[in-house]
Amino acid sequence: MKLLGQTPPQQIRRFKNTWLYPSASKITITTNQMKKLIIIAVIAFCGYLAYQEYTEKPPVYTGAPYIHVYGRTNCSYTRQMMQYLQTQGTPFSFYSVDNASTADRLHTNMRAAGLNTRSYYLPVVDVSGQISIRPDPKTVSADYYR
Repeated sequence: MKLLGQTPPQQIRRFKNTWLYPSASKITITTNQMKKLIIIAVIAFCGYLAYQEYTEKPPVYTGAPYIHVYGRTNCSYTRQMMQYLQTQGTPFSFYSVDNASTADRLHTNMRAAGLNTRSYYLPVVDVSGQISIRPDPKTVSADYYR
């Protein structure tokens, strides 16, 4: 029984360390070439793991509690967050994501927390190292005083 796209084993020929397939006889890969390709892939993967292990990660904050609100001044959710924190008397710092250096710092912290930086909602709130995207203002205030 032949399934679509599969070559029956009896039609595959081995010729001088080269596998030949009837449907793709112009593309041949020798055994040595395949070994080299696998070695390169393993080295690349090990390099990636080493990069992940030894790149500088942002430090975990262990000092006094803080709240950093990242957003835009014209974002209604960001304004609601800041207004709630002000009415509760909770101290916070606002950072505009339109500033390139602020956005870079935010993205570094988000990646370290395992969050997607390609697309996200505002505001992004950092409460003493715990980053959350568009959290409930009551939760933010409670986390600060915890």
